Amino acid sequence: MLAAGFRNEEPAGRNSFVKTDQLLATLANARYGKVKGDVRPFQQFREFSREWYGRHLATDWRKWSAEEASAMSARHGLDGPIWDIPSVQKRF
Repeated sequence: MLAAGFRNEEPAGRNSFVKTDQLLATLANARYGKVKGDVRPFQQFREFSREWYGRHLATDWRKWSAEEASAMSARHGLDGPIWDIPSVQKRF
């Protein structure tokens, strides 16, 4: 029964798993020896990704600054240590 839950993992980077079920996230991370990262609803990551990647094909696209990236994360409710972006003078 639990094996079906493990097949539904979608790595989202930086120890995040796209899962809506906290228990399955805990079990999956324990199985793979990972620390449980940030678990958020898929819809939240989808909306963030639309903004983050939405202009990548534009001819005038440029990388986000650290401040722009932090503001974007905050707009989508992505907070906590995993989403902290150090303030730097270069593009993120």
